[in-house]
Amino acid sequence: MFKKLHKDTDCEKELENEFKKWIKGKIVKQCPNCKIWTEKTEGCNHMTCVECKYQWCWLCLGKYSSHHFYKENVMDYNFINQYQRKK
Repeated sequence: MFKKLHKDTDCEKELENEFKKWIKGKIVKQCPNCKIWTEKTEGCNHMTCVECKYQWCWLCLGKYSSHHFYKENVMDYNFINQYQRKK
């Protein structure tokens, strides 16, 4: 009665295999709040999740605030400087 769409596997495994193929060579991270995968193709490091609207930093995965990248924010500023020196 039901047609088998994938040989020797179920749909969930097939989707997982397709996702693994797609993710290769991409720049992706998971949203720290809802864990949805996010691809970075351009722009700044201030991310807003399309699923849950959580605002986060691409570099440190921390919660974004208007002061996140200011020099006075010692931890984030030092992290960013360290990250940029490695490039």
